Amino acid sequence: MSSAGHAEDPTSTFPKSHTQITGRNTMKKRTLLLALGATPAFIAQTAHGYELEWVSDSNAVEWCSNTANIRYSAVSFPAGSAWTNALDDVIDIWNDNPSNFNFTTQMNDNNVWTGNSQNETWFAAGDASTPPAECVSWWWPWGCFGETDVIFYNDVSYTTSSNRSSLTPYGGSNRPFQTTAMHEFGHALGLRHENDEYNIMGQDWDHINVNDETAQAYYGEDGGDGAVGLYGTNGGAGQDVSVAAWEWSGRSGEYSTHRATRMFDTGGSHISRSGTVDGQRRYIVSDGQTVQVEFSYENNGRSTQTPEVGFYVSTNNNITTWDDLIATRTPTIGRNSVYTRTYTVTLPSGLDTYDDYWLGAMIDHDNSIGEFNGSNNTASLVFQVR
Repeated sequence: MSSAGHAEDPTSTFPKSHTQITGRNTMKKRTLLLALGATPAFIAQTAHGYELEWVSDSNAVEWCSNTANIRYSAVSFPAGSAWTNALDDVIDIWNDNPSNFNFTTQMNDNNVWTGNSQNETWFAAGDASTPPAECVSWWWPWGCFGETDVIFYNDVSYTTSSNRSSLTPYGGSNRPFQTTAMHEFGHALGLRHENDEYNIMGQDWDHINVNDETAQAYYGEDGGDGAVGLYGTNGGAGQDVSVAAWEWSGRSGEYSTHRATRMFDTGGSHISRSGTVDGQRRYIVSDGQTVQVEFSYENNGRSTQTPEVGFYVSTNNNITTWDDLIATRTPTIGRNSVYTRTYTVTLPSGLDTYDDYWLGAMIDHDNSIGEFNGSNNTASLVFQVR
């Protein structure tokens, strides 16, 4: 195998390190790329399921010790930096997954490159020929990972900010670093790209949860299910359910593509829209209209749950139980599919015309499930009465 380098650029905004890919006769290498991708025409969703790398019909590539130690570049991820804190958050979220696998981390690696039998992560100089990030992995013929490296390229306009207004899914100019890192460390865990449902291993930047002005990355149902498929269920793992205002829209090669969820009338026709608010489309409804509202519900935890979903109308984008509760529904959601569905609700009469309101879904709004993460339980759409 020939070597390939990514030269350092000391004038760059982002820290980075030299990358050298070296070959080994006894291991197989795969480079997993994160493509930007274009949104294709709508394709009906017909299948579900995470994708793995297989060395035989019954043997998937995995960490045979159920853990992997990730070494942070001392230059790219110094202690206390915003980049390090964001990456720590991603690792912590992955370590909440319901499987027996977890990452450990080690700081201050001063000598990072691919092919050195260490698992490392760093920023490297990027250009038009490089993806936003990549995971480069080797594994032994019997299916155990020997090394995996996660490389972020500094020509991408990343941000560690969790403010929705700065992020591309909500009209901002920056790619959320945390969603990209979540995707790449899904590869490091053993997951391949996935294109048949809304998931982090497809188009990652809009696999995201938002309430108020705060956005957060998460591994989602498919990521958690894939981890369990590789490493088995951890009987002591916690429970977690979530809701998002995003859904599967189609395929771009081996990646899923996503779009915002929608609002329909009772006949199933799209409700008209006018402009955007906080990066979301504004729907135009009549006073007291009955609508069908669409969200994606996920079970990211250990076992099947039947949470109560409360639908609230709010005067702002921070959906809480203090808002006007207009309906409840009780879906049963397992860790085997993303449940993108519509529910019929009737909006309150007497709302002020031409004012913006938010129709929000709050899963487990009565706190009946002991969740390890309750901050991903809310999503909303914007509407006006005219």
